[in-house]
Amino acid sequence: MLESLWREDFTLHSLNALRQYWQEGESYTFRRSPRPQHGLMLLTGGETLYETRAGERLHARRGDLVYLSKGAGYTARFVNVTARPYSLLVNFQLTNARGEDVSGGGEVTLLPLRGAEAEAPMRRLVDLYYDPDYAPAEMKGRLYELICLASRRLSGKSGVPPELAAAFEWMSAHPRAPVSELAARCALSESAFRKRFGQYAGVSPSEYRIARQIEQAARLLRAGSAGVEEIARSVGFEDVNYFCRAFKKRMGMTALEYRKQSDLC
Repeated sequence: MLESLWREDFTLHSLNALRQYWQEGESYTFRRSPRPQHGLMLLTGGETLYETRAGERLHARRGDLVYLSKGAGYTARFVNVTARPYSLLVNFQLTNARGEDVSGGGEVTLLPLRGAEAEAPMRRLVDLYYDPDYAPAEMKGRLYELICLASRRLSGKSGVPPELAAAFEWMSAHPRAPVSELAARCALSESAFRKRFGQYAGVSPSEYRIARQIEQAARLLRAGSAGVEEIARSVGFEDVNYFCRAFKKRMGMTALEYRKQSDLC
């Protein structure tokens, strides 16, 4: 169902979002009563082992984005918990052009989006939901964009607009490249580039870059013993204090706390 959704006229409603704080070995189940909503779950602090009623198994790891369809029956167990919040979840209802409810066929699907590409829009969606000035239309618009991107990827389409392809390629090799340079490589004015980038990624170029930098820093913290300041500078942060604030905001704990929890697993 999801792979064809980007070509269809559909409506999202009844949105809600959660920051989830699971413990090691904890689990929940939708085996007896099917899932009442569709959901997108981003794993930010561990791994999840899914087993469906049909006996199918799925192992989702930190950084993965998982689609949980309405009507799905499964058990989820949380392992290798290393950070809080453990996951970010956005729930929603979905109807087709005729106003009919779309169940989703009971799917539990690992989506071909991960890292900053999934994390930045998911964090933005959850932040929007908890914002005191909650704007349902803005949250819904960003969720449409994320679902359509995931749908296009599942269908075999890249999803990256051709006019932005050069920017994403350049960012992979030059993470500190300024927005003006990225815009020039796409032959767009800076204002046009920012607008089209936001429409595609759901966040600004700066927010997307920071998410990628934090993702890289988390890998370095798990992999070695380099100091926080050294890691911050190696991923592109000149201001270590700013890095520490950004890391805690996105990972739910300080860089040192994250390393200690990773060492325990």
